[in-house]
Amino acid sequence: MLNVNAKAFIPRSTDDYASHYYGSFFRYFLLLPVERLAMVNEEQMEESSVLQLLTKRQLYSCSLGGLGEEALRSFITTIFTAIRNDYRTSKKANAPTGILLSRTILSLSGTISSVCTAENAVGLLIRIDVPKGFSADVTLQLKVAWEDFFEACRNDSRLASLGYISSACGTTTARQYRGTYRHYFFVCSSLPQDDLDLLSLANFEFPFPTLRIVKVNALMPFICSPRPAVVVVVSVGVNAKRVLLSEGTPDHIFSTSFFPFDVSRTFSSLQEFENQYLLFLQKSKWNKTHVLLVDIDFDDSYRVETSRIPPEDVLLFIMNLCDDTSTNIVGISFGDDTIENSLRLSTNTGGPNACYVNETLRHILERGHSLDTSSTLFGGFPQHLKRPLSSQTYVQMRRQVEKWLPYFCEPTCLNRVTFVAAAKSFAEVNYYARNWAVGTSVIMMTNGKGDTFCFDVQTSSLSFLSHGLKCATGPVANCAFLGTVVSSYRHYMDYNIVVEDVLCFEGTDVHNVSFPERWLLVEKAILDGYENRPCANHNCFGIMRANYLPVDKSERLVSKPPKNYPNLGVVLIPENKFNESSALPSYSWKPDKSVTAIFTIGSVENVTTTEEEICRAWLYVRDDSGQCVPYNHEYVDYFPDASQMIATGFLVECVLAMDSDGAHWWELVKSYHPNEGVVPNDYKYVDDVVHTSSITYNEVIWLASASNYKCERCQRIDDAGRVNQRNKAYWCPKCWEETGHGNCVYCGRSCTVGRVDSFGHHFY
Repeated sequence: MLNVNAKAFIPRSTDDYASHYYGSFFRYFLLLPVERLAMVNEEQMEESSVLQLLTKRQLYSCSLGGLGEEALRSFITTIFTAIRNDYRTSKKANAPTGILLSRTILSLSGTISSVCTAENAVGLLIRIDVPKGFSADVTLQLKVAWEDFFEACRNDSRLASLGYISSACGTTTARQYRGTYRHYFFVCSSLPQDDLDLLSLANFEFPFPTLRIVKVNALMPFICSPRPAVVVVVSVGVNAKRVLLSEGTPDHIFSTSFFPFDVSRTFSSLQEFENQYLLFLQKSKWNKTHVLLVDIDFDDSYRVETSRIPPEDVLLFIMNLCDDTSTNIVGISFGDDTIENSLRLSTNTGGPNACYVNETLRHILERGHSLDTSSTLFGGFPQHLKRPLSSQTYVQMRRQVEKWLPYFCEPTCLNRVTFVAAAKSFAEVNYYARNWAVGTSVIMMTNGKGDTFCFDVQTSSLSFLSHGLKCATGPVANCAFLGTVVSSYRHYMDYNIVVEDVLCFEGTDVHNVSFPERWLLVEKAILDGYENRPCANHNCFGIMRANYLPVDKSERLVSKPPKNYPNLGVVLIPENKFNESSALPSYSWKPDKSVTAIFTIGSVENVTTTEEEICRAWLYVRDDSGQCVPYNHEYVDYFPDASQMIATGFLVECVLAMDSDGAHWWELVKSYHPNEGVVPNDYKYVDDVVHTSSITYNEVIWLASASNYKCERCQRIDDAGRVNQRNKAYWCPKCWEETGHGNCVYCGRSCTVGRVDSFGHHFY
């Protein structure tokens, strides 16, 4: 019946629908905020949260079409065609953020026992594996996943209700592209608490991709509430915890230990925390917002690994756990004793990001921010590409990284100082050239299942990217590649990984194999080069291989560089990494007008001019002890309107500009937040950039013929020598004179026997 005095449709009693098949559901819309803010200062809510939702019409029925299958499909289409990863969706009037399909009627005028049963029902929270970044296209993926989910659950008599809901975090900042968006399916049990074994997770193997399935007590109040059931505050270090608890008391405290050089102990401690947290979700009631404190304690007493585990990987584990369970991190407080050992997290525009230094709990809760986990920066790897990684898999892949990390080395910059040494290397083996991709250097690995992982060389952060190697001819397992993560010009969230070398292929160590043989393995495994890169959807990444050419034919790498990712100059790779005596280096070359240096900003001041406002930033570099010192009292001027994100402590990349009289100055190229993992150059490097002249690419191409100018007698490289006609060997001028050879200064003929005048230094 339809109550004309009510705004919502009130269904009839259950007996009226007894003739319908068992799979019929009553349909409800959920109208909740996209990001639910904590209300920790309010008193505990004694009234049922489901009743609250019905009273405030945040849970209301859909009466269109009755209970038929066609009406149900129309209902599903209505919700899933309107889903967007956009915080502005919640501002639209009557825009639902979720749905509920119940086998019983939930109504203010109906049986209250049905509402109470739904209130206390235990259920499963299922996080769907879809993109979580802003504006990502998730409509089709969610609709297909829902069809599989509904078909798997609709005829299960143990389930009283099921539904879909979305939530977000980090949408309260002023950035236009903001927020992390999570999507969940959920099911509620019709069984009593004692029969929870029937809801074991092993019985729910859904045919759609999921990130985690979590058992939650009283699932409806937990997930379908205008306020968050749980908020998390993280303290990093002893001082951070002491200051945090000086004002405010959390409801629960979980502790975990961080061992920077022992990955097994670190993630064993995280696994204990995860088990305690999941047990907390199964045992608690949600009549108020629970404030959880996760304390991370540093312990440097164990040193097993050679590379240091970044604390950001530990924080990422906690962030993924919160995303999987629809809880928000409202603050991360770093202690001043851990700042030097860790990077504070930052958003890519420097806005409010729920990160603090020695802050109290009361202040963090009053700020009302939450951590935007998809656009939080630490290191140079895009956060929205990272996927949740189990502790066991992390430990396994970290062990693999320790094996391949020693084989990574930065190329030596080619200039007048290094040119002679480079000529000797080029005379020994052939070199191959590729474009120098501008981005983050990584070691990309696959495990036995073919899952793709990336290790950020600069920050030592390990990330899980995808199941299976994209753009591959088939399953590529147990491999290790060297590459660079670069941004794409197609979309601001689209990234590419340029594969540049291979260390291990299908379990076989190939780093000592000659480069042509190694690269043939890459070409057989990875289809896409930069010239045939297909279009890719944003919020994902593509894998392509670099393009190599012999050095003497590599001029087109400079004249016609790739257009779909940033690049600068070329990198030169030796055919064999080792000769008879030592390792052969790789070299890099930049155009003389593109040589840059990275500085730390010491201070910023305004320069008064009559025409327009100009700011002056004083440049600092690292000394031998790692401290930042002024670089010869030099500075860079810039327009504040063009570079607003510059302040003391920020980093800037500047290009060197030279005048014809030898004077030089710096021009601003790009600025970096202090927490992006960018390191300023040292004093020696910057001094070499200023006082060492660069070389042209024609001189680089000349290096390919350096073997033709290698003296057979002394093995030196010298292009001023000549060929000995007797044995057809090339000799340098010094050896030519030492053996009595030369051109007569009078007649000009080449003579085998003669001498050099000690006064005039002429050959007679």
